Amino acid sequence: MQAEFELDPGPHELTERLEELREAAERERAEAAEEIALRVLADARRKVNVDTGRLRSSIDFDVTVEGEAVQIRVGSSVHYAVYQEIQSPYLRPAFSDNETQIEQILTEMYENAAEEAGLL
Repeated sequence: MQAEFELDPGPHELTERLEELREAAERERAEAAEEIALRVLADARRKVNVDTGRLRSSIDFDVTVEGEAVQIRVGSSVHYAVYQEIQSPYLRPAFSDNETQIEQILTEMYENAAEEAGLL
């Protein structure tokens, strides 16, 4: 008795698809990071206490991608921003209140990358 089987995809095709997955994930993560930053930025601007509006309008974001690391910064350069955050937090809640949405954005990022690479 003899058994035969074929790997589909084969090892070479699987290697190619995994490389496509890596490339797609790199493209998707920059978009996902910006989407996360914009969501947190909007929430921080809604949560901050407003007197003149200077602090609220100064809240901005920066996304840095270096190799495998993605860094998202949301904050303000206004000198009293840190004191406002201590007295009446707006940045920390903006991040923590969006944890579920952030997880969903990251899940969608990997799903999109896998689909683009032909793995889904």
